[in-house]
Amino acid sequence: MNTGNAKKQGGFTLIEIVVGLIIFGVIAAALSPILFGAKDDTLVSTEATAMSRSFTNLTSRYDNEAWDSNIDNEEMIDGRMIAESYKVIPATNTIYNQFGGEITIEGVDFNGLTWTSEKIPADSCAAMVAEVKNLTIFEEVTVGSTDLQYSSTGNADYTAACETAAGSTDNLTIVWTKEEA
Repeated sequence: MNTGNAKKQGGFTLIEIVVGLIIFGVIAAALSPILFGAKDDTLVSTEATAMSRSFTNLTSRYDNEAWDSNIDNEEMIDGRMIAESYKVIPATNTIYNQFGGEITIEGVDFNGLTWTSEKIPADSCAAMVAEVKNLTIFEEVTVGSTDLQYSSTGNADYTAACETAAGSTDNLTIVWTKEEA
């Protein structure tokens, strides 16, 4: 028996490697929308929760008194009313949302408030508007040039406003308004 001349094949052939990479690529391509969609849903939920916490902190801080036009990013940061999940740069009074866009908070007399969020991804816009509606903080939302009253609009309206505002852009600015009391 001559066992010295027998060679055992080791490793994979080039064809096997290429086929494996193709299969892996197809699976990754099929799963990526699901995985990225879940990430956006999580960011929308986290953003809405952070808005709610910040608003709760504001109302708790001024429990028995009206806030006024002095409510702004600086007051919210100095008063530690911004939710901990936001990135805050106190030196410039800048607050960043979960999507990396700037937030601008402005009070108006007698407990009115506007909350502006930049860089909301167009494909998360309608979900973001609907999620914030559930917080029952704001009465109105502006997406692009479309003003929507929460009391008389629904998901189809949010989707239409977001699609119209998106046009060719990937990110939108959304302004929420709490009317003066």
